[in-house]
Amino acid sequence: MTVPIKVEVVKWKSFDNEVFDTEERADDHEARVNGTRRTCPECNGSGSVDLYGDGRTNSSCDACGMKGYQDIQKEVAWK
Repeated sequence: MTVPIKVEVVKWKSFDNEVFDTEERADDHEARVNGTRRTCPECNGSGSVDLYGDGRTNSSCDACGMKGYQDIQKEVAWK
């Protein structure tokens, strides 16, 4: 007797037709394309900073709150 197996694959598509495995990655991509998110310049996206430059002593990045990115508020210059 053969039993059918149903497989459902969920993907997310951004407004520019990029396809992602998770909703978080799709949201992150859209925010970066829109210019409302950037990689943290303090930790270069890692979420932690090297305190003494020795490569051994790391601490959480205060600039991004360990997220690895910073959200940017866009200002309207004219209407």
